[in-house]
Formats: sequence, structure tokens, C-alpha cells
Amino acid sequence: IKIYTDDDKKYNITLKNFIKKFNLNEGKIEKKYKIKSLNPETLEIEDAYITGILKKKNEHKKLIKITINDKTISVTPDHKFLVKEVETGEIKEIQAFELVQNKEKYLVPTYE
Repeated sequence: IKIYTDDDKKYNITLKNFIKKFNLNEGKIEKKYKIKSLNPETLEIEDAYITGILKKKNEHKKLIKITINDKTISVTPDHKFLVKEVETGEIKEIQAFELVQNKEKYLVPTYE
């Protein structure tokens, strides 16, 4: 993921390494790290503060690989994505397993 700090430093880093590098713990964190995020009201990509870290046990014992714009990420089947439904134009939150099973049904926002 790409993370930005308030002083405009940029990090292209895995989430695991981000947590380790900045010595962060689960729970709320200081608002100084940002990521690009889709605003569901305006449908614009905006900077959004990372406000907390939630460590969740992978009860599925497996990961799903999802490729967007030639970049692959591994997520749990229940990882949530904000997507646009092709047929209706509706913005929805769906789980990774549904995205994999119905790739042609959804658009996933991409940005650099």
C-alpha cells in the first residue's frame, strides 16, 4: 500500500511492514498517516487518515489473491472492498470472495 505522512513523506510498503516500521499497536492511532480512499458520497479518490488498526484472526485459514491493475494483494475471503456495480452504478461494500466469483459485475477503484 502507499502511505503518506503529514510531512509529505511517501511509503510504498506492506501493511505488516508499516505496522512494524512505525511500532503501531492494534486500536486507534494518531492521525498522521494517510492513504488514498474512495469517498462513497462524492465518488472521488481522496486522502483519508488511517485512524486505527484491527488485527483479525483468519478463521478461513486461507487467503484469496486479487489482482487490480497488474497489482496482486492477498486478503481473507471476508475482506471488504468498496466497489461500483456495473449494471446499476450503485456503490456497494462486498467481500473478497464475492468479488472473485463475480469479477465482471463490479468495478474496483484504482489510483496511483
